[in-house]
Amino acid sequence: MDACKAKQRSLKKEENANKPNATYPISDVVIDMLYDRGLLGGTSPKASLNTLGFNIFESLGFR
Repeated sequence: MDACKAKQRSLKKEENANKPNATYPISDVVIDMLYDRGLLGGTSPKASLNTLGFNIFESLGFR
């Protein structure tokens, strides 16, 4: 337990702890490519599920 606390203190001193991971938005070009390849859209049941999941994640702010 002491080792964990010591590691936590050292990370805080280095300012590497509690930083959010960087995310990058998906560009419109990539989204268009996914639709063109049939991975998103209404062309198949799998593409419809992919589109549903993509829209949910996008609306929740996941990238």
